[in-house]
Amino acid sequence: MQTGNQLRQLFATILNFCSPTNPATLWANFRQHICDDLRHRLIAITNRCDNMITDDEVFDFGLY
Repeated sequence: MQTGNQLRQLFATILNFCSPTNPATLWANFRQHICDDLRHRLIAITNRCDNMITDDEVFDFGLY
């Protein structure tokens, strides 16, 4: 299941075509769901342990 990827695509579509009034709030409310699959990808890319990757790093990667 690729929920995180689909949500990232939806978030980008909303930003590009719907002009939300407060995109930062939209991100803050849904970033956990949008980035739910990225921790595993960061572990694979960086060869770091799970406990060494912070939530902020995952969220930053989600915006990348």
